[in-house]
Amino acid sequence: MNTYPTYQAAKIANPDSEIYWYLDGALEEVFTNLKYRTGSENNLANPKKHCMTVKQFLEDGHKFVEGDMYVTEGAITPTTVGSGLGSECNVPYDDDDKYYVIKAKALEETNTYRYEKVTFEKASEAVAAWEDGELFTNISHDSYIKIENAPDVLTYLYRLYRRIEATERELEIEEMTAKLWGRDLDRDVRKLAAKLHSLDFRLVNGKG
Repeated sequence: MNTYPTYQAAKIANPDSEIYWYLDGALEEVFTNLKYRTGSENNLANPKKHCMTVKQFLEDGHKFVEGDMYVTEGAITPTTVGSGLGSECNVPYDDDDKYYVIKAKALEETNTYRYEKVTFEKASEAVAAWEDGELFTNISHDSYIKIENAPDVLTYLYRLYRRIEATERELEIEEMTAKLWGRDLDRDVRKLAAKLHSLDFRLVNGKG
């Protein structure tokens, strides 16, 4: 059984298969440890709950390019944008809210922001935080989309992030920490990375 961190990752790896939830324990653990699999007895995953619509994608000013992927509601196999299809895909249609983006170069983040996971003890606290400012959720390992409405805050309650503008120095320290020790480490390790950076240690081809 193969598991994946997001619906998009599962669909890209298994384009001709249905994607199912892999339930592991209590309901809250499903959202904390979001995994998918191709299989039979577990719940069928709905791209509507996990993907940006083509309508939202285009309204945000993005454009499809060759190699991007989207899936139509009710379909199994995604459509891959070819060199001659990009302009057609970028023309708005009435049914764009029933098409879901699986992969798009335009959604790949440039290293100008970093995302920090936030947790809330109560759903009402998460909604209040969303009302006070932007919250995001991850749609793949390194891509994020903004939460647009309160129900989505509850859907992604255990996958909420704030977007923080990062300086070049902060990004270099983040990369150094990730390459040498991994991302999920305590503050002392990050302080060590910052100290190394201040002493002019840099990564060369991903190595110290």
